[in-house]
Amino acid sequence: LPEHTVSMRAALRQCVAQIDIFQEDSRRYRVIVRRQTIDSIESLDTQRDKSYHQFWERLRKLGDSEAPIPTVSARAISSPYKFHQDYHFRNLPCLIQYDESSPHHSNPFGRVNQEWRTNDRLHINSQWFLDHVGTENQVPLRYHPMDNKTTLDSEGRAAECETRHVSMKEWIDLLSMEQEDHSYYLKDWHLVALLKEKKHTKPPYTCPKIFQHDLLNPFLTEFTKGDYKFCYWGPSNSKT
Repeated sequence: LPEHTVSMRAALRQCVAQIDIFQEDSRRYRVIVRRQTIDSIESLDTQRDKSYHQFWERLRKLGDSEAPIPTVSARAISSPYKFHQDYHFRNLPCLIQYDESSPHHSNPFGRVNQEWRTNDRLHINSQWFLDHVGTENQVPLRYHPMDNKTTLDSEGRAAECETRHVSMKEWIDLLSMEQEDHSYYLKDWHLVALLKEKKHTKPPYTCPKIFQHDLLNPFLTEFTKGDYKFCYWGPSNSKT
């Protein structure tokens, strides 16, 4: 055989041998990675369950007198992954605090803090909603029927609320009344979508970086007319 043919066949045999080694190494690697992944998931589940039970046991002992929910400064969050490790993966609640004096571009809720609150920072600026949403725009209110004060059904699950639609002005009037039971609260209101329909110049807020990995909203906004962005608004001592 010509010399170049012999050389090509020898090179081909070497390639086949290297491919066999690579495939064997790949199989071993997949087994190792799979085992490490399973171990990591099991470890994460253990940590999450432990943290979860410790938090709610502490809450149960304290009762309603104190709320041991940690407040996290947005500036102190070094990375989204670190935040998810500390809270999300462990299924623990926290309050994320932004510096109100920060400019809007660095505070995703800067416009909300400025426009939705009164000058004394103590109350909701109802006039903003009347001006930008409209006095007659319908909003969904949720409430427990008067004949059903329990929050659990017969099987121990959370009892379903009833829904009532009222105008924006009616809702604000309800908030100004003295209500002993605080039964009404606004829930599941697609405010961002509504403002977009009304050609509002800018969204009221931007999504913080730690929550930008979102599976639901991109799909809903791309293939449906809906979104998964809700506004909740209730008087003091109301609950869901």
